[in-house]
Amino acid sequence: MVVPCLVIDAYIAPGSDMTQDNFIEQINWVNFVYGVPLQGNQSPNPCRLDIRWRFRNAQGTPVMAPLTGPIVNENVFPCAPFELLDPYFQAWLNYRPTGPGPFGGTNTRDIAVYFVKGPLIAPAIGCAPFITPNGPAIVISNAPSGFLRSGQTLAHELGHTLGLAHVDDRNNLMFGGTPSLESYRLTSEQCNIVSSSPHFQSCP
Repeated sequence: MVVPCLVIDAYIAPGSDMTQDNFIEQINWVNFVYGVPLQGNQSPNPCRLDIRWRFRNAQGTPVMAPLTGPIVNENVFPCAPFELLDPYFQAWLNYRPTGPGPFGGTNTRDIAVYFVKGPLIAPAIGCAPFITPNGPAIVISNAPSGFLRSGQTLAHELGHTLGLAHVDDRNNLMFGGTPSLESYRLTSEQCNIVSSSPHFQSCP
């Protein structure tokens, strides 16, 4: 049986402070807000997306694949369309090497996530989507001094990648300001938008 799913390739670049535990927290938020079926449908939201993590260790746990770049220093990476980025950053965001695990080979339908040092040019910690020749990309940096990177960061940027815009509701995942632990709701209309994304592929 083949089902529509999203496949995410996670990479970690030099200087990123994203630990494995932090990464699992980001995954848990993605599963929670998008109602991933394999997680028991415990989400308060009606999306029910099937999201897969391509890179895994020997125990089957999702992991990040290490890269030697991009080197992203503070306030040099803008949240701008892919075609306006420096060619150095374009080349790295277009780079989708094979990662660990039995299904580590990537393809252009995958959504790539790059955890980098940064911080990005203020006020962004995450930015998406970057539409590269090899598929969509998300960039998430370290938080600036005095700030925290929330557990919902990847879920929020994935929302942008799937077609969602910012909203004014503080309880919504796509709230445009500083999120709280209550910033996780998605409406039925938002779920319809993400379910219509062209980034789905067929998975067994």
